[in-house]
Amino acid sequence: MVPEKIIKMILKKITIIKKIISKINWKCKIQKKFNEENLGCKVAVITAINWFFDKNEYGIILEDDCIPSLDFFSFCEHNLIKYQNNNKVMQISGNNYLLDKKKCNDSYYFTTINDIWGWATWKRAWKHFNSDISEYDYATDYEMFFNYYKNKNIIKWMKIYFDNALNKEHNIWSTQWTYSMIKNGGYTIAPRVNLVKNIGFDNLATTKNNKSFKLYNSVETRPLRITKEPEIIIPRYDLDKIRFKLIKKTDPNLFLSSLFLKVIPKPIKKIIKIVVNKLKF
Repeated sequence: MVPEKIIKMILKKITIIKKIISKINWKCKIQKKFNEENLGCKVAVITAINWFFDKNEYGIILEDDCIPSLDFFSFCEHNLIKYQNNNKVMQISGNNYLLDKKKCNDSYYFTTINDIWGWATWKRAWKHFNSDISEYDYATDYEMFFNYYKNKNIIKWMKIYFDNALNKEHNIWSTQWTYSMIKNGGYTIAPRVNLVKNIGFDNLATTKNNKSFKLYNSVETRPLRITKEPEIIIPRYDLDKIRFKLIKKTDPNLFLSSLFLKVIPKPIKKIIKIVVNKLKF
């Protein structure tokens, strides 16, 4: 239950945001959608994006805790136009958590890991989204997952989220979006450097109990001009491995289990390994 003082503070901030929007005076068309009640993280985002693509062919999605650089907008604009009719590309991300820009010589690369802290997509891609993934079956889908990720560890990680998404009370929409991308063989464009900073890790954040995520808060944005582009649309699986190393350090679903395995005796580890191997496909 959210304390009343927190609710009052949030409502006050919403009022301030509405006033700021009303003061926009540059030449543009503004369309607003305000919810009458709190719909929650999943329903609110899904209905907002659906509403947006009822009116537009492509666009940028920014949540309240994502602070974009100016280059993020030109980066999205360039790629939204360039790949508008290419079904192999379903998302443009503003995030780069490789923590070393020298790892990528091009201005951007294609990835199977679709970070959504500041991103863009097309109506033709979002039409594949379905919040109901009851068709998901790990055994049946495993070959599809492997053809997409080419990485067993990433597949095991995503299995946790796909399994959770079968629960209708699960309050995440991005897992279903990822599933739709895999089903349709669509990849994500990621910039050479980080273009959006996520500041949503305070006491009011959805992930407030996961202190490990605060590591992302230290990743600043950097300038980027598109000067060299990839010649073919194929994921950089080598860079995805590097990205996954940080995920293993920050996602509680992964690092907590790793810590658990470190403290249990070796004989017990062997038993666990035998059981896990019997469950593998």
